[in-house]
Amino acid sequence: MNAVMASSINIRHLSERSFNMKNDNSPATAYEQFKLEWMLAHGYTLQDLVAELEKLREESPDLSLHDIFEIGRASCRERV
Repeated sequence: MNAVMASSINIRHLSERSFNMKNDNSPATAYEQFKLEWMLAHGYTLQDLVAELEKLREESPDLSLHDIFEIGRASCRERV
């Protein structure tokens, strides 16, 4: 699978998930929305998040994106 094809699949998945989130009033969805709003309120964008994740991935190429994300979440919890 080439990068363009993978990218279009990811965008389609995100669009479907975004639509589902709009129609989902669960606490988990509300928390996801809160996290996005918090980022924006504190001057962070999704581009900032992706850039930071990319930097971490380059530093630890043996880790998956999921592992890097979990490490970041744990790091944030330690700071709170």
